[in-house]
Amino acid sequence: MIMSGIRTRLAQDSGISALVPSDRVYIGMAQRESRRPYIVCYRVDAPPAGVTLDGSSALKDGLFQFDSYADTQIDAEKLAKLVEASLEDYGGTLPDNSTIQFYETQNCGDDAYEVGGASFIFRSVLRMRAFFTEA
Repeated sequence: MIMSGIRTRLAQDSGISALVPSDRVYIGMAQRESRRPYIVCYRVDAPPAGVTLDGSSALKDGLFQFDSYADTQIDAEKLAKLVEASLEDYGGTLPDNSTIQFYETQNCGDDAYEVGGASFIFRSVLRMRAFFTEA
């Protein structure tokens, strides 16, 4: 559920939407032969943020990954920086009514290019940690 809220937030960000139409912000996997640029969002892990004798908390400590794909490495990196700027230090209620507080950029870097159809595709990877509760 939280992934749909994050996806919607990114798709509605004016800096990102100037480069990437909302239908090219994906969760988990892009469509085959997607037009570039595009973003793929993942929830890598989300264990409970705290456990007491009463059990697990609804609060999760999650790791999220955002892969930005483009025709050049410079464009992929630029898109990753826009994603980071949109989410770093963001705290509030997402469009799906989940609440989130991003608190750390864990990794931001370039990944090797890959063969994509008849050309090459470049990827920049961003990993961010956040506390959240799902709606």
